[in-house]
Amino acid sequence: KYVTIDPARVDAHQDARRRLEELGANLRKRGFRVFEAGDTNFNNMQLDGMISCWGKSGPGTHHKRTIDSVFAFEEADTEPQDIDSLSDHDRVVAEY
Repeated sequence: KYVTIDPARVDAHQDARRRLEELGANLRKRGFRVFEAGDTNFNNMQLDGMISCWGKSGPGTHHKRTIDSVFAFEEADTEPQDIDSLSDHDRVVAEY
């Protein structure tokens, strides 16, 4: 759910999310093993067809928000780790 007073920002985020979903699906169809990672700025964001390394929720990488993630078309082999960093976001490590 989007909580903002800036409709243009919501539109831009939804467009970027759609493009990531399409890129991942197209690369997978071509036989690539696909991983998408980054700061989504959206707590517990999901990408169609892909699985977040956190599952449905995690301990949080930005205070209690899980906005940094690794997505794949397969589940991670291990539980993801959040590692302290000098940034205001923790690092995320997931093994596949």
